[in-house]
Amino acid sequence: CAIALTQIGHAQALSLLEAYEAALEHDPIYRSAYHENEAGQQAQAIGLANLLPNLSFTHSQSKSSGTIVQNGTSSSLDFDSQVSTLSLRQPLINMEALASYRIGKAQAESSRAKFTGRSQQLVVRLIEAYVETLLAQDHVKLAETQLNSLEELKRVNERMLEKGEGTTTDVLETQSKHAIAQARVIEAKDELEVAQLKLEAIVGQKIIQLDRLSDTFSSNAIQLQD
Repeated sequence: CAIALTQIGHAQALSLLEAYEAALEHDPIYRSAYHENEAGQQAQAIGLANLLPNLSFTHSQSKSSGTIVQNGTSSSLDFDSQVSTLSLRQPLINMEALASYRIGKAQAESSRAKFTGRSQQLVVRLIEAYVETLLAQDHVKLAETQLNSLEELKRVNERMLEKGEGTTTDVLETQSKHAIAQARVIEAKDELEVAQLKLEAIVGQKIIQLDRLSDTFSSNAIQLQD
């Protein structure tokens, strides 16, 4: 049962890689840049089309019927006619089309660069939101632990006061710290809710549990060049 519950809890935890894959599909800022990039690439293709040859094909078919009268003799006149035309046009000099192509190419490069920047920003925004949520969870646990400790100290001081071994000052001081600890718990929970909503807006799903660093994790100092 313990192994099964551990596996279930791990399956519900959202890893950083899974959060990134979800952000690629749901983050509104990234999706906007993605579609804007697609539109920019089409602008270059449209501009290029004005410089390419224009091939057109037309076909017409008609049927004629009538009577020809010549020297008092009439004869029927019925025939079919078909006309097909294939034309190829290539502009030799079209400065307007050339300018449109350059504009479309610039728009495509601008959209591509903007999309690259938004892609890099997505990684930064996601990691910040992910880590902020984990940090807010730690703040809630720390605040609740401090509150539980002060609740126990408060009960001890009250019992000691009843037995005549404590002072009213100790009781009042503990009550004051207890009230402050309650406020910190509420503040920590609000901080967690804000951080969680920020992360959920990026990944597009409800956050149940996040992967945490293992207890044996250790970081190495980064040696930066001058």
